[in-house]
Amino acid sequence: MRLFFNGNENLGFSLELQKCNQIIGANNSGKTRTLNFLKQVFEGKDKNCLLNGNLFSKDDYFIFYISEEDNILLEKGLGTKSLLKPELKRALVDYDYIKQENDFAAIVASFNEYFNQTLSFGNLVVKLDVKIEDLLSKFLTVEFKGENIEKLSFTQKRLLYYELIFDLASKQSMPICILIDEPFLGLSIKGKHALVKMLTERMNILNEDSILFIASSEPFYGGFNCIYIQNEILRNDLIYEEDWYRIYAKIHKCSLSDAKEYVFEEEIEEFKNKIKQYYDFELMFINRDENIVDYDDFIAFILNKIEL
Repeated sequence: MRLFFNGNENLGFSLELQKCNQIIGANNSGKTRTLNFLKQVFEGKDKNCLLNGNLFSKDDYFIFYISEEDNILLEKGLGTKSLLKPELKRALVDYDYIKQENDFAAIVASFNEYFNQTLSFGNLVVKLDVKIEDLLSKFLTVEFKGENIEKLSFTQKRLLYYELIFDLASKQSMPICILIDEPFLGLSIKGKHALVKMLTERMNILNEDSILFIASSEPFYGGFNCIYIQNEILRNDLIYEEDWYRIYAKIHKCSLSDAKEYVFEEEIEEFKNKIKQYYDFELMFINRDENIVDYDDFIAFILNKIEL
């Protein structure tokens, strides 16, 4: 799967995508803005991007967007961001949804009809439009395994919210696009590994065209396709091929041109693996201790870090 920018497969740049994608960057590198942009793209609102050469339509994907603070407590009051509210409404009053005769549904319909009236008091007119499903939030208690969700840990609240999203996503007939901002923020170590396992496993059972983006200031987690971001510039490779030759040339005290001309690709691959044993370039990229403003500065920072 390849996402082309600027509306042309031969101009601009493109990203290789897989079912699970992790956007990696330092704080203030543009991760959240990129997620918002991708949301617009998959909603069909941006006409300058192509997926596998095709334009997006607003009916191509069902979108779930989860901010860094969202968790299962959003369901407590059945507010505007509640995912359960429309599900509860259908379950209570929609005969087609429940697929069977339901006395309670008939009672609800009768209640709603009775309280949809206009009453006159002299020159005053009172219009009633009370629906029983609108009263749910006043009496609602949401529990998980018999325990009120307010008593759960933050990790539990966050993981339970993701479980709800995947449960609702599995009921959709169309492909799903899930975008999650900083999913690991505030989670325990055990919770982080549980989340990675959940995301990768649950995505694999969704529609084959479904896609997940997580934006994180943490290093790469296995099972995800890496997209690196710096100053809102996206790329699949943390270090470009030519820059590996630059690093090789510095280590071996030769010119870049000599390295590119006389060093075999197999030697460069062996060199990469050896260097990665000593230097965590991804951690440098994310938790940089200098003001790096572009990719060239990042490479210069790496070269200065390497001890000869």
